[in-house]
Amino acid sequence: MWTVKELGSWTSIILLFLLFSSVTSQIQTEEFVTLTPENNFVELKVESGTDVVISVGNLSLDTAFSIIQANVFLGSVTLSYNRTLTQGNYTTGANIGLVLYNNTEKEVFLRQTSGALLNVLLGLQVYDGNAPIPGACNMEQSIRVAPFLPTRFSVDLVTVEFPIASWPMNVVPPTCDGSPLQYDIFHLYLPENDISQETLFKNIRLMSDWKSIQTYGKQVNYFGAPVNQIEFANYVGTGRIISVVVRGLTSSAAYVPTTSYGCTVSSAEEPCELLSSVLEKVFGACLFFIGLFMIAFGHRFFKIQIFLVGFCISMIISFILLFYFSQPSKLDATLIVFGVGVGGGLLLLGIWAWWGVPVLPVFLGCLILGFLVASIIAYSPLVDLSILKDNVTFWLAFLCFVLIGPLFLVSFPFYASLGISTVMGSYFVLFTLDQYVGSNLQYIVINILRRAVNSDFRVAIVDPPFQYRDLVLVIVWALLIFGGIFFQLWRERGRIRPPFPSPPTWPVWLRIPRIRPVDVLDENTPLIS
Repeated sequence: MWTVKELGSWTSIILLFLLFSSVTSQIQTEEFVTLTPENNFVELKVESGTDVVISVGNLSLDTAFSIIQANVFLGSVTLSYNRTLTQGNYTTGANIGLVLYNNTEKEVFLRQTSGALLNVLLGLQVYDGNAPIPGACNMEQSIRVAPFLPTRFSVDLVTVEFPIASWPMNVVPPTCDGSPLQYDIFHLYLPENDISQETLFKNIRLMSDWKSIQTYGKQVNYFGAPVNQIEFANYVGTGRIISVVVRGLTSSAAYVPTTSYGCTVSSAEEPCELLSSVLEKVFGACLFFIGLFMIAFGHRFFKIQIFLVGFCISMIISFILLFYFSQPSKLDATLIVFGVGVGGGLLLLGIWAWWGVPVLPVFLGCLILGFLVASIIAYSPLVDLSILKDNVTFWLAFLCFVLIGPLFLVSFPFYASLGISTVMGSYFVLFTLDQYVGSNLQYIVINILRRAVNSDFRVAIVDPPFQYRDLVLVIVWALLIFGGIFFQLWRERGRIRPPFPSPPTWPVWLRIPRIRPVDVLDENTPLIS
């Protein structure tokens, strides 16, 4: 048996060992990084539980303040003024930063507790006393000075906020009166379907300094309210970097740039998709083959064309009404809209079969052509004009372009039918290819549906990406349209037959009775007939 003295000795040894281990562990998990104006970007791989001490060096005498930023690839970290996290002295996120005043703070601390290895880009921007201080008049974030852009996203929108800046430090007394300050909004799209650390960090470097932002970013105007909350149309899976530059009377400063892929990205190998469920992918595959069939044989099989015209119109109307008045789940919405579309297609086919007049299906098909033309125009930068942010003006202009199709084509039903089948079929093919190629032409129609059902989308900055993938698909789209029209004209040449098929012959008891005209008697009518 051990004596009390021996137990006490072993207990002391164990406690000393544990204390030594904890101190050693703390030393091993702490790194030191120095940022200077000459070497203002450093990439790190930070393990979970690691603290990084970031210091600033080689600052000139006229430096009034500096901003240390941390941008994380697929993760988040914490930046703090102290080793110990205290209320109001730290912030956590994927794109964050802290302001260091030249006469006070000299270093900040980065902490990573996600449980995984993270890639972090550290940056430094320095400013003199003439530059406004980004986020110094912050009233919403937990930290006093917030020079970063809190970002969130939904299916339709990416929302970016920027805490109000203060006047430069050489203005005495300091004030938050924002009247002389101007905020310029810039964004830069990353290559489509490219979710990689190298691409992200390379472009963040270009969108951090306010002079570089003006060179590489695209300036956009926002007409919504409040002025410090910006709404962007969400293009799921396409990354973008957003920067805000605040301009004073003589100098400017930039907020820490923020990034968004419009979705929750778990890894670079698994990019997010707009149509992710199995049912939606099966529906997309069916659209592809139906589209090819319509391009080549749409007019010949006029009944199928009629069904698809009714199907598309019913789907669009039911989608708008369903999401305007309720918020169903994705599966429920897909089943309801698809079911209503099938019903609408059968109804239009039944109307044609009963009356035997092709004018109504051709007219509705021309409306679809006009809808696509109007949607293409609304997909251009023109939709970001301030006048089109008003709903009445926008929808009146949209309706005018929708009516272009019937006005020009309804007098030529045969050629209108060719155009309907090829344009509608080619867009079916384009929509499906867009899912697998990773471009964004699918949003030509989706953005119109968003505008119809989401009131916040009215003021959103649409400005869609148009990169080489989109250009290739536009060329393919044009070739499918013209190729389909010429192919169908070639098939129909020399055929001595009506341009449209006859309706089915109904049984006698289903036919509409014809009213015989009443005989009119006059002086020429014989008395005995």
